[in-house]
Amino acid sequence: PIIFFFCGIFLFSKFLVKFSCEAVWSWAFVRRFFIIVSISELVMALLRFSIFSWFSFGKLYFSKNLSISSKLSILFAYSC
Repeated sequence: PIIFFFCGIFLFSKFLVKFSCEAVWSWAFVRRFFIIVSISELVMALLRFSIFSWFSFGKLYFSKNLSISSKLSILFAYSC
């Protein structure tokens, strides 16, 4: 993101000198590109968080079941 920021400043300062139709279209492309990159980073962060939470909750779920099953096996061992 920092590299894109400096590239954007360079492109913007370059286009300040020359205002033409080509410069306006290029600036619109750069702006659209930054919007797409920002949205894709947001989506990837949300996916990463959901996958991480799914695995951590899954481990918690399995560890809870494991402790319950181990307590039951100990209980059955003492009852016999």
